[in-house]
Amino acid sequence: GKDAARGRNTPINSSCSLTLDPEDLRAETVVVASPAFTADELYLNGRRVDIDADTTHAKRLRQCLATMRRRCVEHAATKTTPLLP
Repeated sequence: GKDAARGRNTPINSSCSLTLDPEDLRAETVVVASPAFTADELYLNGRRVDIDADTTHAKRLRQCLATMRRRCVEHAATKTTPLLP
């Protein structure tokens, strides 16, 4: 709440605040496609992720891969628009 004597906000419980530089908050994603590939694979932080599992996370990953495939096919058909915004 407000601390009138000090003229600032005082937290109800102990906490720590910091500001993060948005230039440091990013992810790098690499997608590789080839007709020679026989299956989808995903590696996260150097570890293979099971995208065939019946979990919500795996289903979302499969949906993401399907979207990327669709966009690649659309891009190849038109070749007039960038693949990514």
